[in-house]
Amino acid sequence: TLLLLLLLLLLHCYYYTAATTTTTATTTTTATATATAAAATAATAAAAAATAATATTTTAATAATTATTTTTTATTTAA
Repeated sequence: TLLLLLLLLLLHCYYYTAATTTTTATTTTTATATATAAAATAATAAAAAATAATATTTTAATAATTATTTTTTATTTAA
């Protein structure tokens, strides 16, 4: 009887350890996936900021070109 109880205790410890290891692996996988998603979100935000900065620069350049064209037209008309 004592041998049977010892065997049951060993089996219990084995399955408890296996379940804990599986839970740890799942938690690690979830944490890795979360970190990867966060990095992708940050990269997307950085790309959006770069696009916005480029659009602002393009708009400023277009405004400067328009101002130059307007000045040239006014000078030509005055002459």
